[in-house]
Amino acid sequence: MKEKSLGQILREARIRNRISLDDLEKETGISSHYLLAIELDQFKIVPEDKLNHYFALYGQMVGIDFQSIMKLYDLQQSLEEENPSSSVTKMVEEKLSTRRKTNPTYEVKPSIVVSDFSNQTSEKKVLTKGKSRHKRQKVDAISRWPIYVISCLAVFILCGVFFLIWHQSGLHSSQSQLSHSSSSKKVTQSSSQSQPTSIFSGTSVDETGSQLTATVTNKQDQAEIEVSLTDAESSWISISNTDIVQGGMLLSQTNPSYKTTLATDIQSVVITLGITKGVSVKVNGQELDLSALQSTDLTYITLNFQKGE
Repeated sequence: MKEKSLGQILREARIRNRISLDDLEKETGISSHYLLAIELDQFKIVPEDKLNHYFALYGQMVGIDFQSIMKLYDLQQSLEEENPSSSVTKMVEEKLSTRRKTNPTYEVKPSIVVSDFSNQTSEKKVLTKGKSRHKRQKVDAISRWPIYVISCLAVFILCGVFFLIWHQSGLHSSQSQLSHSSSSKKVTQSSSQSQPTSIFSGTSVDETGSQLTATVTNKQDQAEIEVSLTDAESSWISISNTDIVQGGMLLSQTNPSYKTTLATDIQSVVITLGITKGVSVKVNGQELDLSALQSTDLTYITLNFQKGE
């Protein structure tokens, strides 16, 4: 079992005493960036003339005497000189390298059904009935034929007019339905094409809210990662398999972002953030949602890359 470093001992003592970094910064007057550097054993970031003073203030807050801290510091420095390859960042990678991958989920969009509207038509029948009273008892049957013929022609003409009106009305209704259906399909296609497909899937966060894991579907040969400040004034970051894996770097207003391109054979990286509020992480131009990370201390983001079609 590996012995705990000085930074780990101080951090566990702070958590055990339920003291946040913000509280520690207010009580001691030490900047949170230097407090993070001490907990990460990155003592070279802290000004050399203030390091012993910061140790004393930190130990007083968490209940560890200054002499014990200096003994651990001297021992750790001598061990690092003998074995310079060890680093806290590698310990973070070993801790999070076994995170499992989750399968991406797919959303099935409901199909749009265009309803047909049935046209109800009513036919009107006009019945004409001629009643005539004849005062004469004898009427010649031949004189009735013109009346019958004219009546039949009138009924036939009326039926033809109603049929033409019904036919034109049905044709206009069908054209309106076809036009509405075509417009609906065009709107659906344009809306589906305008929505970009997310490259992130299987995102999960542990119970403490400090570790996030996501699967990245990468259709390119290389992956580009960018970490930048949005609302925060500064933040310490570290990314494995990059040139800042050893000591990390501090993002500030003069240097607000860091961008790197991963090699093609890298399948997983770990991003360590000093703070998450006001910091954005982008992969190939798409921003990763960090709202689920609720921890105010160090947070870790594991990105597992898989080749897309």
